[in-house]
Parts: sequence; structure tokens; C-alpha cells
Amino acid sequence: MDYRYLKTFIVTAQKLSFSKAAQQLGIAQSAVSRQIRLLEESIGKTLLVRTTSKVFLTGEGKKLLGEFLLFENRINEFLHEQDITTIKIGIVHGILENWALTKIDSLKKRFPQIIRFSVNSGDSLHEGLINGLYDITISTDNIQNEAITSLRLFDEKLAIVSASPIKVSSLHQYTWIVYGASDWLHRFFKKQSDSFIEVNSITSILKLVKKNEGIAILPDHMLNPSDKLYTYPLKRGKQQVSSIYLNTLNYQIPPQNIKDAISIFREK
Repeated sequence: MDYRYLKTFIVTAQKLSFSKAAQQLGIAQSAVSRQIRLLEESIGKTLLVRTTSKVFLTGEGKKLLGEFLLFENRINEFLHEQDITTIKIGIVHGILENWALTKIDSLKKRFPQIIRFSVNSGDSLHEGLINGLYDITISTDNIQNEAITSLRLFDEKLAIVSASPIKVSSLHQYTWIVYGASDWLHRFFKKQSDSFIEVNSITSILKLVKKNEGIAILPDHMLNPSDKLYTYPLKRGKQQVSSIYLNTLNYQIPPQNIKDAISIFREK
């Protein structure tokens, strides 16, 4: 079945006039008659009866028109429906614990039904965004491609931290407390330590540093003077600042819930 013929039937059935249907469709009246005849032949049903004075629908024609209008209503509902009461956020663990949860009151006011935080890492966050598992993701990844776009939210200053004095020139001599293979210590220093504690919780890393179990690189906003930790700025040439990005699909027109979430996360 050629769906162009179905469109011709729908317009004709709504107008109950071949001439008015031809005018709306921008085709000849003879083309309207031919397309409806071909549609009827393809489905083996008579849909319209045309007399010298009027056009009327058969029972099958009324049924087909009704089914189309029901389908059209459902499509329109789908196209205009926006779930604005929920938000699904994929996020890196450390950013959730040390920053994103400060936004919870604003998020609750805007999204009274569901706020779903899912902790994940780099590639998994990107895949989840593309596959619809998340509305937005927040991470240290700046992505600009055909599918995903990133908005920088803020910068966090990084520092080497320890519970006792250390020699920054000999970091490889200390136990490194790291988040994983992509931890800043691994990325910034070629001479690696032989001793590691790997834990995928940035707050646990801070606790281990306080217990003098080793050294770590942490964002300065995690540190309090009461912690009584030693902090050492990264040397010139090292990346002293880590940027945090909010990622979304590359929408022409973002859904309202995503626009609102962006506004909340950009608030100072």
C-alpha cells in the first residue's frame, strides 16, 4: 500500500468532496479519484461511494477514518507530551558527593516526582546518555560531537594532600590513594609509586589520607582547615584545574525538564 494514497483518502473522507481534497492536496481531481481507486484495490475494500451530488463513506471507510484519527491523536499526544516532573542524572561519584547534592533542594522543588542519580564513569555515562538512560550527565569530560554537547559548569582547583609532610619531588616513594587508572596521580606523574590503595569513593580517599595511609590529589573544595592536612599545589606545567561539564544530547530544542535542570546546576 502506498501511504500517499492513504493521505488522499483521509483528506477526501474529511472533506467529503473530491474537488476540495484535490485543492488541499495540490493535485488534479482525477489524481484523487485514481489514488483512492488504487488504495481500494490494494486493500480489497470499498471506502467511498461517489454519486453525482455527493460523496459518502462506506462502513469500511468510516472505520478506516476513525482508526486514522485515533492514531493521529496518539501521535500528537506523544509529540507534545513532556515528562517535566522527573529528571535522570548520570554522574561521577565524587561530583555527586561533593557538589551535586548541594542542589537537591532546588531539584526537589522543580522535579517533585522523581530525581534519579546514577553513579557511573566516562564511557558508560556517554552510552547511557545516547541510549536514553540519562537526561543529563555530569563529569570531567568535555564532549563536542554530533550526538552530545557539553556545558562547562565550574572549575575545581587540584592539590596534593597528605596527613604529614612529604617531598613533592619524590611522590613515587609514598603510597598513592587513587580512584582508578585515570586518577590524577597516574595522569600527572610519570614516575609511579609501587604502592597503591585503589578505592572508587572520593570521600573514602579523603578519609584514608586523614588516617595517613598515603597521599592523594583532591579538589580543594573538599578540604577544610579543621582537617589539618598538608596541601601542595601542583607544579607549573601540571593541570592545576579540573573542569566539570554538564552533558546532554545535541538537541535543536531541549526538553523543558533538561532546560530547567541546566538552569539549576548553573546556579552559583
